Amino acid sequence: MKKVFAVGLLVVFALGMAATTVLAADPVAPVINQVKSLKQKWVEITLLLGDLNGYLYEMQNELEEASGADESTKLAALNHIRAARTIKDLFILNVVIPEIQGWITDINAEMEELGDSLDGLKDTFCPPDGECLPKFPGYSRVFVRINQKMTTIGTIFDDFSGELGTDLTGALGEADADNTTGETCLDPTDGSTPLDQDDPTDPETLNECIDLAEGFLLDDDFGSADLALERAGTQLIPDMIEPMKQLLLRKLRQVQIELTSIERELKRLQRVKIKRRPAEEITQVQSASLAGGFVALQTLPSLKDVLDEIKGLRILTKDAEYYLHDIDDELDFILDLLAQAKAEIETGATASEVKTLIDLAIEKKELTLLVDLFSLEATIDEMIDQKAALEAKIEALCAAGKIKNPKSCFRILDELAQINAKLTFVKGVIAFISDKLDNGRPDGFPPCETTDPCDDVDDWLLDAMDELETAGYDYDAERIIVDIINAMDLIHEAMAKKDCILLGLSCPVESELRGFKGLIKWILTELRFVEKLVRKEVRVVIQPRPRSGELEPLAVQAIEATTRELRVLGTGIAGFTVQVYGLNGQLVVTREVEGSSALRLEELRAGNGAPLANGVYLYVVQVRGYDGQVIQSQINKLVILR
Repeated sequence: MKKVFAVGLLVVFALGMAATTVLAADPVAPVINQVKSLKQKWVEITLLLGDLNGYLYEMQNELEEASGADESTKLAALNHIRAARTIKDLFILNVVIPEIQGWITDINAEMEELGDSLDGLKDTFCPPDGECLPKFPGYSRVFVRINQKMTTIGTIFDDFSGELGTDLTGALGEADADNTTGETCLDPTDGSTPLDQDDPTDPETLNECIDLAEGFLLDDDFGSADLALERAGTQLIPDMIEPMKQLLLRKLRQVQIELTSIERELKRLQRVKIKRRPAEEITQVQSASLAGGFVALQTLPSLKDVLDEIKGLRILTKDAEYYLHDIDDELDFILDLLAQAKAEIETGATASEVKTLIDLAIEKKELTLLVDLFSLEATIDEMIDQKAALEAKIEALCAAGKIKNPKSCFRILDELAQINAKLTFVKGVIAFISDKLDNGRPDGFPPCETTDPCDDVDDWLLDAMDELETAGYDYDAERIIVDIINAMDLIHEAMAKKDCILLGLSCPVESELRGFKGLIKWILTELRFVEKLVRKEVRVVIQPRPRSGELEPLAVQAIEATTRELRVLGTGIAGFTVQVYGLNGQLVVTREVEGSSALRLEELRAGNGAPLANGVYLYVVQVRGYDGQVIQSQINKLVILR
């Protein structure tokens, strides 16, 4: 097994242990690559939907050119109509949509493979018949969150396939549809209202309108042809087909967000797995009974254990910061969408245009709730659990007298209690933000303008959507503007709470967070102080040799190597020795390590204390057990480059 280390310079350390089981170098990386491959395929579909958008624009231009025809321009108008049909039949129905469906087939297969890989990864870290490794805070929640995101993607995927293959394709019409002459492409009233798909007298496909327009032109009925062209180009495409395309784009965005979130969870799993120690590695001390001299082995955390807990808490704090910035971006985007919708209403935009903007704002709000707020709350819970684990280790060291200054026990535990108080308070702030965005909508919810029951963003936006869907072109602009303004006010309240957590701004006078400079910065500062105090006050816990008759047999499980140190993992280890030789066979340096402590790679120096010169060396590792057994690794290479 070969690994690469950096000890100030570049050092390549090839490790191999005879009769030793070593975990795979990085089982997470291949799964991350699968997620990246899926994200790229969804990008390809996004590009194809961009092509679809261009074709729809060209069709509208052709239909517009065909309108206003008379006897002298009849032939040109027919050519424009046939060009529009060619774009629809040849490019959209026979090229773009089939190509998207081909990508969907590939994605479906890769999604199944990703699901299998995730199951295999979970078994790697947590065997069904064994103990989960590594034991880091929130380990099980990583897979719980990934499973939730995979379920969400599956639901979106099914909806996307149906909306593309049934709704959009149906609205465009089959390329070989039967002649629809005799059907009306006009609304039964005056032709000015949006297309009603529930009205059997209204055609439901673009194909029908184009066929009818061509038929009217052939019959020299130019007035009816213009009405059919207007329905196709200025109503059916923007009111039915364009919203369908926008819905597909939103679902693509949702999938990309979920895949990015899965990738982030996997990278977190990868990062923590590498940085945290395996659960088997413990430090043991003896405690003797006064009565019979009985000696038992009692586990006690070491300095490394405590520092690992602090490191894990620091990682979680950075994760919380990531989610807070995501929430910040999403809320800003929602405000931009609502401001745009308000401006569109003031300039006389159609109901369809306003609905598209508000619907997208609702989608973004849902994603903020379902993804970022949920992830932030889960991360805060993990931080509380991690803090409790760190606190328990400190209390154990204090009880065993392993803290040099007893007063330092109180100082460290007091700092941890303050962190816990802040985290507990922040959970309430997260609940406040969530409630402002969406705290539920009971059945039979009356309009906001009547009894004014609206108390969250979702209520006001759904009230606006109800008005747009009910009134159509004759919507009450003033009412919708009021709804939008009220929704924006609530978002600003949520953002103020977010700024209080993230930046230390907008915290109310009575808030426990008032006067501090942001949760993340504050916690990281506190952790630096705790770490400094721990390094100064915690006495080194030495692993003694057990009494004769109670020797645990030597069992080497693996060699753990990071960018800075080398460690032998297993049980019954009294120590190990690393011997480095030149290529001529001359012994260059020998380093001995007691117990399972780490060997820092910069300690590999020549007899005069100088760093090893550039070149290729050979080395072996000898592991000594308390039972007298010695296990030696095979000969491997050590390459030093400066």
